[in-house]
Amino acid sequence: MLTFAEHQFKLAKPNEDGKSMREHLEQVEKQLGKELEELNGPRLPDVLSSLWSSFLSINQGRSAGFSGPNSLSYTDIKAWCELTNTPLDAREVQTIKLLDSVYIRIMTSNER
Repeated sequence: MLTFAEHQFKLAKPNEDGKSMREHLEQVEKQLGKELEELNGPRLPDVLSSLWSSFLSINQGRSAGFSGPNSLSYTDIKAWCELTNTPLDAREVQTIKLLDSVYIRIMTSNER
């Protein structure tokens, strides 16, 4: 799951022009008329799709500071669970925190 997430986060990271790598690659695909391998990354196991969806939903409520996105707190996750009436067990919360650390690393790195 982490390799899938890392690939997705790298594709979503905005470049200097504000567009994501995914947007750039999709435009190249249109121009070339063929599928680019860079857009195809690791697959998400079906059994983890619900947890990935939960992370993406929680991620939408993420706050940001001057240096970029803030880490998701346990309070953020708990509030999301209560608001959406979605229970998460301890392993799922730990996985979301792990996904969050990968997200922060990718989004705050200078690597393009």
